[in-house]
Amino acid sequence: MKLPLVPPDKAQHFIYGAAIAFVGVLIAVMALHKNQYALLCGAVLCAAFAFGKEAMDWYQNRKAGVKTHGVEFMDALATLAGGAFVLAPVYLMRM
Repeated sequence: MKLPLVPPDKAQHFIYGAAIAFVGVLIAVMALHKNQYALLCGAVLCAAFAFGKEAMDWYQNRKAGVKTHGVEFMDALATLAGGAFVLAPVYLMRM
């Protein structure tokens, strides 16, 4: 069975989403000392970066008048998937 290849752009979004969610969890646990907010903090930070990056690309395209950055919903979804990869064990540990 042949495994599907993931485009490098989507793989980068996945990795950055995982890293951002991990940082959000660390902020909640280490800086705020609030374990109950770890999942929420990681999810909000990941979603803000995912959609914020695409919004910034859209704005830069509009400002330049030409398409210099690709704006794709799938990029944001790949970032959120990376965040979910990190946040799923955090959720399961809370149960």
